[in-house]
Amino acid sequence: MYDTVTQFLFFSLSAVWMEFIYHIFTFGAIDLKFIYPFLFSIAIGSAVTFLTGLFPRKVNKILGIVFIVALALFYSTEQVYKSLFKVPLVINLAVGGAGDVTQYWKEALREILKNLPAILLMFLPVLPLILLLKKRQLFTCHMYRVSGVSLIVALALAILPVGLINAMGKDSTIYAHYYELNDQSLAAEQMGIFTTFCRDMEGVGRGSGDLSDLLMANAPVSTQNANTDKNKGTTTQTTPAPTSSQDTLDTSPNIMEIDFDSLIRNESNKEVKILHEFFKNQVPTNKNKYTGMFQGKNLILLTAESYSPWAVDKTLTPTLYKLNHEGFVFSNFYTSLWQTSTSDGEYVALTGLIPDGTNSMKRSKTNSLPFTMAMQFNRFGIQSRAYHSNSLSYYDRYLTHPNLGYNFRAAKLGKLSDKYSKDIFEMKNAQLWPNSDYDCAEATLKEYCNDDIFHTYYMTLSGHCQYTFEGNNMAAKNKDLVQGLPYTEAGKAYVAQNIELDHALKYLIDELKKKGILEDTVIALSADHYPYELDKKDIDSIAGITVDSDFDLYKNNFILWNSEITTPIEITKPCSSLDILPTLSNLFGFTYDSRLLSGKDILSDSEGLVIFNNKNFITDKIKYNNSTKKVTYLVDESKVPEGYVTEKVKEVKALFTASAGILENDYYKYLGSQLSFPDYKKTLTRKNTEKDKK
Repeated sequence: MYDTVTQFLFFSLSAVWMEFIYHIFTFGAIDLKFIYPFLFSIAIGSAVTFLTGLFPRKVNKILGIVFIVALALFYSTEQVYKSLFKVPLVINLAVGGAGDVTQYWKEALREILKNLPAILLMFLPVLPLILLLKKRQLFTCHMYRVSGVSLIVALALAILPVGLINAMGKDSTIYAHYYELNDQSLAAEQMGIFTTFCRDMEGVGRGSGDLSDLLMANAPVSTQNANTDKNKGTTTQTTPAPTSSQDTLDTSPNIMEIDFDSLIRNESNKEVKILHEFFKNQVPTNKNKYTGMFQGKNLILLTAESYSPWAVDKTLTPTLYKLNHEGFVFSNFYTSLWQTSTSDGEYVALTGLIPDGTNSMKRSKTNSLPFTMAMQFNRFGIQSRAYHSNSLSYYDRYLTHPNLGYNFRAAKLGKLSDKYSKDIFEMKNAQLWPNSDYDCAEATLKEYCNDDIFHTYYMTLSGHCQYTFEGNNMAAKNKDLVQGLPYTEAGKAYVAQNIELDHALKYLIDELKKKGILEDTVIALSADHYPYELDKKDIDSIAGITVDSDFDLYKNNFILWNSEITTPIEITKPCSSLDILPTLSNLFGFTYDSRLLSGKDILSDSEGLVIFNNKNFITDKIKYNNSTKKVTYLVDESKVPEGYVTEKVKEVKALFTASAGILENDYYKYLGSQLSFPDYKKTLTRKNTEKDKK
């Protein structure tokens, strides 16, 4: 029995120790909430105590050594991954994205060296293990001696943490964190990284809860305030609004004629039926004075790698500066950092849906996605093209982007065979890392610029980490231009890299102008995420202030520019990357159903709503911190309706759940012929036909 106690203490304390080191080095502190990681770690130790008492000593010894080394490797890997990507490594990424992660081996090596003290401390339990083995104080027990005691202890301790969480009830914070939290970082802080990893294996926490919860969310607060908030000035303009071609402005809802009652009545799939009921009762956004403003124009849409306002300098990046101060100017725009960073950032901007933390873009590669900009352009017989200067295989873009409606081409094959060589475009300096956005634009513009109407999408690369002048070709290329900046070295490198994005945009604008089609082209650009590889001190250095980590860290730009907009149109409504797709759909006059997307048309009269991965959110009236439950009022508190905060929390949770339901169930395919689009066989024509004739 003494050996059993020794085994129990050793394995349990080893698990607690590694969780403790991970918390200290990752989150910087320990508080009373560490009781949950502590209890889960003890449960791990008790379970291993049982398993290593089942067999002869030699087998038990091997199992024990393997467990300690594997656990240390697990925590070390999590430490390095979190340090590099700012999110935990969850099961979906560990299995499905292993190939993607290996492409960051240089950055990973740097992070290993940076985190070497933590890694060594995590392997520290190996020393007492060796000592205890020499003294033969471990693995001497067999099942017939300890089965009753250790099994009961293992089961009791394994059940205790989950039992406590359930005992706290559905309204408790810890219950929500375990079962509903989409933010793996916050889950790891609250419950421990090992628990978060196992929780993800079970599928717990994806989206925001059971789809049946949507039945309780069919009257979000927007239904109560839709009329009262209509004319409260959430949209501010500094130039005359576009005039409608009709005497009466069409402000009808942006919806399609979907017979949800019939769908509900005939649907046998319970989850799909719940989604039908939810979307039937959602409040649509209305058409507005900007509806169809860009009808018939070309669209160049860009997701800019790690772009942020900190990259913009009037002298060094004059094109970015110009585009951010002309056209539509969104002064309250945000881009969240989602679990699968870049891929999730693309997913949000291109689908208008919230990712569920399981590499949503990859999982959607066979789903029906009828509302993407590519699909909508394609219906007019216009070929939508997409380009990326990295590999064709990365993030499975060779599968995901064609499913979005794009003819996708890249500069490298990656892990694919020569079978896909037709999808490779030739560009200068393709061997560099990262590649040049300018070289990519120069290599691809000729493929589409002679089309009558075109839609082109770029996933840029020049802004990719690591932010150093050694090993980063774009930073080194423009190093001399940034040496006078009063920033940290990493901050200077970051700006240097974005000079290349600026050059690419200038090239596109200049060439389109030469061809006489600049005024017929819209440029829309947003980030996939903020430059998370920059340390906080680097960000504060560039920003010139101490940036708030809860909200302002994610404040970004949404460039929406057309040369015919001669006076800036300022939009002050809170908005985010989720809103890009519905906003563009409305501006280009496309038919879509605004109830079926998580984002909203920014230019409509709906209330602004910005949603972050950790379920923090911003509206016209409040900022809400989901972790602390703190509410910051942006207007006089007396003007906020009773129950507003509770209803908004419920609405945000419902949007997470609905988006996850769309992805999991391939929901759009169930709408079938209900998605009746106009007859797009006719040629799409621009509004300004007289100019086109000239």
